[in-house]
Amino acid sequence: MREEEAGDISIADILRNYPSARTILERHGISCAGCEAFLLDSLREAARVYGVDIDSLLKDLEWFI
Repeated sequence: MREEEAGDISIADILRNYPSARTILERHGISCAGCEAFLLDSLREAARVYGVDIDSLLKDLEWFI
């Protein structure tokens, strides 16, 4: 999957399809990965809100998505 597309996946979709990805999100400081407010946000939006480098996050999530 291209990086642009991967960044646009909602957190809800990631956690629904890859529940263990929560660990990686939390390791990157996205501690509210399961909060209702963030479930509809894309990975890119959550990274922006939490000040996380999207490229580093996508690299760590690469084998999930």
